[in-house]
Amino acid sequence: MLTLALLALLFALLWDISHGYNSYFAKLGPREAALAEASHGAAFIVLPVLMLPRFGGVLPTWSLLAALALMIWGGLGLFKGAKFSVGWRDPKLIARAALKIALAVLLFRAIDARQFGDVGPLFDALLPLLGWWLLITGLTKLLLVLRGFPAAPWDGDPPDPQHGDAGFANPGAAAKGLGKK
Repeated sequence: MLTLALLALLFALLWDISHGYNSYFAKLGPREAALAEASHGAAFIVLPVLMLPRFGGVLPTWSLLAALALMIWGGLGLFKGAKFSVGWRDPKLIARAALKIALAVLLFRAIDARQFGDVGPLFDALLPLLGWWLLITGLTKLLLVLRGFPAAPWDGDPPDPQHGDAGFANPGAAAKGLGKK
């Protein structure tokens, strides 16, 4: 029964990822979509490493192969997202990433203090998973945004050209008058 439930969950996750992500990323700008793809890829690399030792005893034997496939897929997403997420250091994106990290820290503190009470074994497993998801995606986004260029020196208007509005000159046309006599 547990094996069938895990297979159904895996199929539902893959279906949701393949169909839901496209519409989710379409609503974001290109840089935010790349940051989201990179941070989700990093989470898909780290979460199986964190969860397999904890739940490996009750999972079926093929779960290691599923985790490896998820980690490879996450690595590809991280690489692709990091490649296309280069840009200016945006304070809005930095604040969002810092907020995700702060929420993860608060969730871990609440779990340690047993503020949720006895919520059952399912939520005891899902709350740390949510905390790790927030922490990993927040840290990945923060690091990718901070590796970008410093803040743009202008306020929405692009700077003037450094050398004026001179056109592009053809050196061959200028050298015609220097021919041999």
